[in-house]
Amino acid sequence: MKKIYDNILFYTVWVLGFILGHMPHFVWLIIADILYVILYRIIGYRVKVTRENLRLSFPEKNDVERKWIERRFYLYLMDIFVETISLVGITKKRISKRMIFNNTEEFRVESEEKSVIVAMAHYASWEWPISYCCISNCRLLPVYHPLASRWADRLFLKIRKRFGAEPVSMKMIGRKLIENKDNKIILALIADQTPPRVEKSEWVTFLSQDTMFFSGIENISLKYGMPVYFFDIDCVERGYYEGKFVKLYDGVEDIDKYEITKRYIKYLERKIRNKPELWMWSHKRWKHKKH
Repeated sequence: MKKIYDNILFYTVWVLGFILGHMPHFVWLIIADILYVILYRIIGYRVKVTRENLRLSFPEKNDVERKWIERRFYLYLMDIFVETISLVGITKKRISKRMIFNNTEEFRVESEEKSVIVAMAHYASWEWPISYCCISNCRLLPVYHPLASRWADRLFLKIRKRFGAEPVSMKMIGRKLIENKDNKIILALIADQTPPRVEKSEWVTFLSQDTMFFSGIENISLKYGMPVYFFDIDCVERGYYEGKFVKLYDGVEDIDKYEITKRYIKYLERKIRNKPELWMWSHKRWKHKKH
């Protein structure tokens, strides 16, 4: 019965996503606005978590300012939900008009000569950048954490394989790197998730709070001599994004421990403070406390 239930959910969402991917943009906006009212105004989805995160991150702001960020964030969150599901059916032509990659020449040249790491975050859009495969012959390996829900995990795997990307689970990174030691790959990692308590990570001040960060990007980069780029993405209009690759580390520079991680954190915090509504505030980012 569990397998049947999972299949029903999977194919239901898949069909809805396929239809959604072919609908005009104004329909996306209407659906997102309706979800905003239901999940934020009526249900209050993770509102307590969001408000506490905003309060601690921006102590210098007043309640009115934080409330404005909160409302804008939830509207953006609903846009992200609709845009992610639309990946089931959206065409290469359409997404290429909505996810623009700027100043890619340096990154393209280097990624064709050696394997590189792209450090990302839950900021603006983190699923649509897989469309980089539409404008490049690269091998893009987005790293993911398997979901507890089998049908959802299956759905997101198929979504992330759209346009030619090759998703790889966190546990399989080492094996994939060894298998592709003679190939050129782009390893894309989202590094602003909460690491487990056992993770040997540096405590840093991030958004006014003591924060743990994954050190995976730095460890992989130094072990395999891979340059690290930050994918600097922005939402220029609802449903439209522009991004560029900013080099954080060239793969050979002699640097101090945690320097790559600190560069990533510094760049990300600057992005968040500039447009705080585009970051994932409903995530329990600070569930670990420094003792």
